[in-house]
Amino acid sequence: MKTISNLRLLIFIGLIFLSLCYQSEAQVVTRVLTPDDKIENYIPWYNLETKIPVVTAQSVDVEAVLEDDRRIGRQLPRIGIRQDVSYQTKDGKFEEKGNYYLWNLTIQSEKAKSLSVGFENTRLPEGAIMYLYNEKTKFIIGPIRNEIFQEKTFVSDYADGESVTISIIIPNSTSINKFNIHVNTLFFGLDSYKIYDNDFERSGSCNINVACESDWNCQKESVCKIITGTGRCSGALMNTDCCDLEPYILTANHCLGTPTSNPNTWNFRFNYQSPQCSPNTENSPAEWITFFGATMKSSWDFNSGTDFLLLELNSEISQDDNVSFAGWDRTNSTTPNSVGIHHPLGDVKKICYDTDPSTFVGDYHRVVWNNGTTEPGSSGSPLFNNNAKIIGQLQGGTASCTNQNNPDRYGRLDVSWEGNGTSTGRLKDWLGGSSNMITMDCMEYPVISGPDVLCTSNKTFVLVNNMPCTKNIQWEVTPSNLLLSSASGDGNIATIRAKSNVKGSATIKYTLTSNGCTPVEVEKDFWIGSPKVLTNYPDPTICLNKFEEITIPESIQATNYSLQSLSPNLWIFNSSPTPYEPIDIIGNQVGIFALQLTARNECGSSSALIYVEVENCGSKGGGYEYSRESSQLEAEEIDIEVFPNPANDFVNVSCSECLPNTKIKISILSSNGKVVREIETNGTIINIDTKNILAGLYILKCEIDGNLFHKKILKL
Repeated sequence: MKTISNLRLLIFIGLIFLSLCYQSEAQVVTRVLTPDDKIENYIPWYNLETKIPVVTAQSVDVEAVLEDDRRIGRQLPRIGIRQDVSYQTKDGKFEEKGNYYLWNLTIQSEKAKSLSVGFENTRLPEGAIMYLYNEKTKFIIGPIRNEIFQEKTFVSDYADGESVTISIIIPNSTSINKFNIHVNTLFFGLDSYKIYDNDFERSGSCNINVACESDWNCQKESVCKIITGTGRCSGALMNTDCCDLEPYILTANHCLGTPTSNPNTWNFRFNYQSPQCSPNTENSPAEWITFFGATMKSSWDFNSGTDFLLLELNSEISQDDNVSFAGWDRTNSTTPNSVGIHHPLGDVKKICYDTDPSTFVGDYHRVVWNNGTTEPGSSGSPLFNNNAKIIGQLQGGTASCTNQNNPDRYGRLDVSWEGNGTSTGRLKDWLGGSSNMITMDCMEYPVISGPDVLCTSNKTFVLVNNMPCTKNIQWEVTPSNLLLSSASGDGNIATIRAKSNVKGSATIKYTLTSNGCTPVEVEKDFWIGSPKVLTNYPDPTICLNKFEEITIPESIQATNYSLQSLSPNLWIFNSSPTPYEPIDIIGNQVGIFALQLTARNECGSSSALIYVEVENCGSKGGGYEYSRESSQLEAEEIDIEVFPNPANDFVNVSCSECLPNTKIKISILSSNGKVVREIETNGTIINIDTKNILAGLYILKCEIDGNLFHKKILKL
């Protein structure tokens, strides 16, 4: 029985930990930020000041590799060059914070246009979250969790630029001994992926962006770009005659490239397309999702057959992935007109049209494009007939923008259906194993609409069933003891109501059945009642009179948070925290003190205590210290004085080592972290008006040339 879920909870011993964002564990998101967007909006613990070790891979002789490709007649277009490397945990930098760890490492390969990172024997502890990013090009890949790895192995998508940083947060410090990183492969990219300039359009000028076309939406969402490590192809996610959501990918057999090529390490990019017809005018982040790894099911090479390759993704598809399953037609007939959807030269998704009838040439469709074309990288892409159903996959041809009268060849699906007569050499056993249908329609993934949070009023959940297959539908909610209404029924509509004064995670599951087919289950997880407030474990330990950092995890179905100190001996500097975003904290007396974390949603609020132990770490006292490292000048080279202190109507900040044009940013923070004054100026002595600030103890935060300083001031 196949089970799909759009919200999965990870469970610790004695602690439920919610992952950073509610998404399928099967796929990884790649984002390209606009020039005005910030990395810290997506990686909360990102800090520009952090010093990260850099390792540099050996140089790559690109021309020698390409010459060798020409010599041996490499058929698959090359997008990267594999480098064997060995970077391990010890090569990165661990930072131990108050209640979490960070590990960072930057890998550089000079003159690479992009980089893909391969991991082996890598283990992330439960709750750990990894991102890969390029600071300069603003490419972000992630979040990536241990569930993404297959037998401790993972190969990332390509990130633009000649360097990539691996950044990992480990919120649960008790599991640090389970952490291990080993980067064994680096793919030196020959292609650039700059989304916000003309390089986004690297294919021929006659190609047509799918974003410019309003039709073929279901078919568009089924097509993916396939990255084989050093090569690229196109493919399509296929429907079956059971509509059973099995993730079968149809592409070309020659995409295997060499006998040693292994689809287990391939990446499959979906939604890699321009959000708008003209990508240079984008105002929001471009993003796509990537599935890692697939298993071969059947194939038939072009020497003896139709050059098809059928793969099954190693990961399940979920309703959050925004993909669809293409329909197909295995009738023995040509089509009066046809459409191709593909990734020419690895570019964003394109569409081409042939308004003339196709013809048969042996086991292939012969097509001549009237608008648009195919190019290297389009191999394996689907050919759709006039009924928007796949009738073949691209084997090859000579079409291009300069030779649009030249034909392309597509292996005929009707021939591939029976193939060589074996289950490993035909499509029949995989796409038509139930009723052996002649045709099948395109299918969008069934979606359950309904609330993410259920309080005490009646709410309706609806299964939006896009299946072309006839199914019997039943639904059930578990656990039933949280409900006042019935917990099961028939049909695609369920009306349920929760009991009062209860909270917990619940799941509504729709089961779709039909004769001869494996039942399909589509699930939606939701929360009943006020949030389950979560804290990192174990509780933090910090040093006396030192500015340290702590984080909070994301509580289940919380919309906002507040954090307050229950002791005057413990200060926090953000009373409205964001999960995983570091919070400055300082203790001025040895002991154990409590913070109260409150999480809220539309049903109410829940609170939990965080016990912070302040210990003497050998400090000599006599002032506050800041534990972060400087990124530019050494802090000891700069002398900061604050006077008068205590202050009344004004306070001066003096920097004797600063030049007159040195940029200085000063913030005055109250004990609850609220900024009450903030200025940014140049100079060596800055006068700050404090007469309208209430009496009390404050922290003056001063940033000079990348260095941070904190001073305690008393306002009379």
